Amino acid sequence: SIRIANSCTERIGRAVVGRSTLVRLSARVAALVPAWVTQPRWQAEAIASASNQRGSIIAPRRPDSEKSMGPATLTRAATVAGLSAAQSGNSKGVSGVMGQSVKIMALNVFGAIAGAETENIDAAIRYAADMGAHVINMSLGGPGRSDSTLSAMQYASSKGVVIAVAAGNDNTNIEGTFFSPAGYARDVPGMLAVASTDSVTKQRSFFSNYSKTMVEIAAPGSNGILSTVPTNQYRNEQGTSMASPIVAGAMGLTYGLIWSRTGSAPTPSTVKSILMASADKLAALQSTVFDGNHLNLVKLA
Repeated sequence: SIRIANSCTERIGRAVVGRSTLVRLSARVAALVPAWVTQPRWQAEAIASASNQRGSIIAPRRPDSEKSMGPATLTRAATVAGLSAAQSGNSKGVSGVMGQSVKIMALNVFGAIAGAETENIDAAIRYAADMGAHVINMSLGGPGRSDSTLSAMQYASSKGVVIAVAAGNDNTNIEGTFFSPAGYARDVPGMLAVASTDSVTKQRSFFSNYSKTMVEIAAPGSNGILSTVPTNQYRNEQGTSMASPIVAGAMGLTYGLIWSRTGSAPTPSTVKSILMASADKLAALQSTVFDGNHLNLVKLA
């Protein structure tokens, strides 16, 4: 199996262009939510339950270091998980990009505070890789460089993990102002830094960071991005933190499709190349995203 670290009718809505038919594949998504590596099991289960994936949680925990998430972080975690993996086919709320046969590994790297420490982010990346994650989503980041984070992501890639990271929300060219971890995307095989677009116009969202070299794909992240939040609710959100898990879900689909057809796991670089080759090449993004790439799930089928 593959592992990734709702109104009355289910929908992906405007958050995704088209509907993929690749749904009967198994995946485990490791979501590093917006640095402590673990959280109490009830919070991990709350994240899975919010995305209608109860029973599909892989709850990493250390008895000696459980750290609770604050309400805002828990909400963000549920939203990110829902965009990647909210259950499809159940006539409830929204459908994640990979809404069937998915496992969610919720790694809390913020705890109850609005900040993260590099050493904890690095530990979470390595933990996800060691626990068998196939896809890691990182809806987090900040200015500056970190050799240790780069090393952790390269380690995960060497273990066969594909990585999606948010490009950031400062309306900044990250070639001039380095933003980690997104700025390392081209240095890690199978890693993609993800910009946000308006789900209606497909223009770059006003807040999204950008780069013609470092940011290699865009996905919807504003104007109608409906996802799961705790206590059986749904909410519109925006940010590159929303665009990144959509790409992570697409990574899971691609990984699962190749595995189901060939009987072997694809390399991270293969998954990345397929996503980029199938992306729409939009003129409106040519100056801010490599090759104007915009995620297209329909072409993946």
